Amino acid sequence: QAHSQLRIIYQRLDNKMTKSKVLVLGASGIIGTAIIKFLCKKGHSVYGQFYKNKLKFTHDNLISIHAHYDDISISDLKPNIVINCIGLKNISKSMFNINTLFPLRLLNACKAADVKKFIHISSVGSLGASYDAGDVYENYEMTPINSYEVSKAAADQAILSAIDTDMDVLILMPSNVLEYDKLNKDLSFLRMLIRLGFLISTKEKSSTLNFVF
Repeated sequence: QAHSQLRIIYQRLDNKMTKSKVLVLGASGIIGTAIIKFLCKKGHSVYGQFYKNKLKFTHDNLISIHAHYDDISISDLKPNIVINCIGLKNISKSMFNINTLFPLRLLNACKAADVKKFIHISSVGSLGASYDAGDVYENYEMTPINSYEVSKAAADQAILSAIDTDMDVLILMPSNVLEYDKLNKDLSFLRMLIRLGFLISTKEKSSTLNFVF
């Protein structure tokens, strides 16, 4: 019943959505690919930026942009919405620039170009919550531990403190994201276990599977 009610609410919201021009940075990743597919099918005009990995998706509403993220001109493209899916998990000299400094440069460029909505894909890791933290909400105290978590948390805090315009800003903190093929029985079975709320022991102790499909 709850799922049916949510579906009705979503349909009402979807009917009210105005068609927008959306720039998706990091459109070739798992999250970015899912986002551009969704937006294109909903009739939005989408710019999909990619650099190293090519886009796996084509659509009449999609304009592919093969360029480095720092070479994208927000003022030239004039999007209504900007979604940043770019992030680096491997420790390297580029991590702080990509995870922390770039989102701030992007936010300032969006302000200057009068972008209406800015969506930043962060990570639940920025909270640094331990495996036994239980339910975690947005007022949970940030206690990042490793380099990746620190770099993401720094961007999140800086973005929140830099909001001083009428632009809507949203930070999303997904857990591990897993892409799966419906024909792959192993991953479909794993998906079913997660939906049922099963716990799986991986290191001689129970741990919750916190993957997002």
